[in-house]
Amino acid sequence: MVQWHPPEEQGIVGYNVYRADGQNAPFVKLNGEVPFTTTRYYDFGGSEAHVYMIRAVKAEQTPGGSYYNASQGVLALDV
Repeated sequence: MVQWHPPEEQGIVGYNVYRADGQNAPFVKLNGEVPFTTTRYYDFGGSEAHVYMIRAVKAEQTPGGSYYNASQGVLALDV
């Protein structure tokens, strides 16, 4: 299970979760187009070698329109 604390920032709509097979491997997004809304992820196919990255997704409003903005990633290990 990978678990994280939500940011205090307003407007967070969910989280993108990525997994890599090791520290030097490319990350693969685990949640398709819709962000997860919980602050934990159970990876039943995971192992101790996997590295995870969590990116908060925020709804942004500008005069030009609205969009979703993903934060810088935070790395985590499966615990």
